[in-house]
Amino acid sequence: SSAASAAPNVLLRSAPYVAALPRHKRDLLASLSDLPAESASDQAGLKWPVAIVGAGPCGAAAAMVLRRHGCPVLLLDRAVMPREKVCGDGLVADSYDALKALGMLELVRSVGHSTRVGRIVSPSGFETTVTSDFTTLERHFLDGLLLREAIERGATFRLGRVQSAELENDGTTALRVEGVADAIRMDYLIVASGATARPWWSPGRKAPSGIAARCYVQSKLTR
Repeated sequence: SSAASAAPNVLLRSAPYVAALPRHKRDLLASLSDLPAESASDQAGLKWPVAIVGAGPCGAAAAMVLRRHGCPVLLLDRAVMPREKVCGDGLVADSYDALKALGMLELVRSVGHSTRVGRIVSPSGFETTVTSDFTTLERHFLDGLLLREAIERGATFRLGRVQSAELENDGTTALRVEGVADAIRMDYLIVASGATARPWWSPGRKAPSGIAARCYVQSKLTR
């Protein structure tokens, strides 16, 4: 679709998926479903000190840091949060450092599953085991927790699919967003939109370089 997603991901509304979740994750998913989902149409013609495109972990973290220093922030994403994404479910040492700096580490670890052993399997079938501190947590929970915290710290979150960014003569940036009558302007623009299929900030388009897949197995032995 060319419009911003107007409803949560189908998986997150699936009764079998929700029923299979542990109680604490069911409760969290229900609370995250109340995250704001307002259109960016009310931002037409407004000017911000900083705007961030992409409300995943990187964008939400940037918004939190800016709000810590009192800077007004507009945070944009094309999808209703929480949304499903097959990427980044395994949190390792550098993730821990980043989350700790944001004051979010203990909350995230309390929701996720902690383990000391990780196994790496290459496409050719080579396997090796890594021993360290790991936490696994589905991206919709991680993204939702970080975005909720950014909003609670004062960031303004809006839904919008960005079409282009143009540098103005006065040094500001004009952001064209689908369905928004006039450009949204800002002194600084942070692009945190990840591996989008159509990079609006670049004239070229890179070919896909990989594929992500995952599988969760629930066992009575590990509950």
